[in-house]
Amino acid sequence: MYKIAVPLNDDSPMPLGITATLDQFVEKIRRILEPNELLVDNVTYFTTYSVNVLVAAAFSASNRVFLVGDAIHVQSPKTGQGLNLGFGDVYNLFWKLHLYDQGLASLDVLDTFDSERREIIARIQAYSDSTTRLQMGRNVPGGATDTATIMRELAYATNRALRMSIGTDIEYSPNVINSTEFCISELHPRIRIGQIALNGTLYRKDGSEVWLHDQFKEAGRFYILVFVGDPTLSSATVAELCKIHEHLSNPNSFVNRFRLRDSSPLIKFLWVTTTTKILHHAGELQFLSQHTILVDKMNRMHVKYGATEGGAAFVLRPDEHVGASVTLQDFSTLEDYFDGFLLARS
Repeated sequence: MYKIAVPLNDDSPMPLGITATLDQFVEKIRRILEPNELLVDNVTYFTTYSVNVLVAAAFSASNRVFLVGDAIHVQSPKTGQGLNLGFGDVYNLFWKLHLYDQGLASLDVLDTFDSERREIIARIQAYSDSTTRLQMGRNVPGGATDTATIMRELAYATNRALRMSIGTDIEYSPNVINSTEFCISELHPRIRIGQIALNGTLYRKDGSEVWLHDQFKEAGRFYILVFVGDPTLSSATVAELCKIHEHLSNPNSFVNRFRLRDSSPLIKFLWVTTTTKILHHAGELQFLSQHTILVDKMNRMHVKYGATEGGAAFVLRPDEHVGASVTLQDFSTLEDYFDGFLLARS
């Protein structure tokens, strides 16, 4: 069984309208395929539709009623992004509502739902329009008309659609949560503020293999991903980790000031090391045994995150997008980052 889609209002010698019949549709396909022949044995479904691209003027009513999915955006079904966009809306909104409900965030955080999702919707709708034009042989880079170039551009567009579907091509612009002020610009250029965290293989203490994204198990929590390399080889790194531990142990640190109503932590940690030796270190690093430690055996995740020299910490929002990044030496500056949008309950 094959599914065939053909633009009706195009520049071909046989343009059709929304009232096109099945016979006209088949005849047009035959002309497109000439000198090849099309044999049609049975058609199980046929329809025509108009492409509407719409975006709501507002995504909420005074931050009291929120709209998501098709209620706020309509786009061409050609790229298959309608459902994904709807899921993205919900994923972006739920943790912000959770923070507000817990008394940990102001309305400024809820305002970012509209700005962040509107940007992504506009980007995907523009991409959808571009893909539709490519399928019609229009708007090809360089004005090329040959089939090879068009197919190559369509393959690129399809690959991008896949990245959009899994979220790796979704990136939010700087705002109160995505802070370029707290960003290690000299790290790997693939790690940008607002992008989704890069996934990869790590290992638990028992040697079992896990995916990084599978470790963000508690919904609505921030995770701080701390890359420490092999601290047993560097007294300077050990000293920085001890300073971080001392900082986090302070009752006034961000990890203790920002807690949920049941006193459970809003901010959790994942420590990534390149060696299993740290798991048996009985000295100054003993405090790490209280945390989740993952082993990057081949150093690939450290390289991917650009954290091979001196370590680094990445703040991941509850939807796994990068909100901030700092060196281990500047870890304490995350106090200012969280103070920028969270509220400590009295």
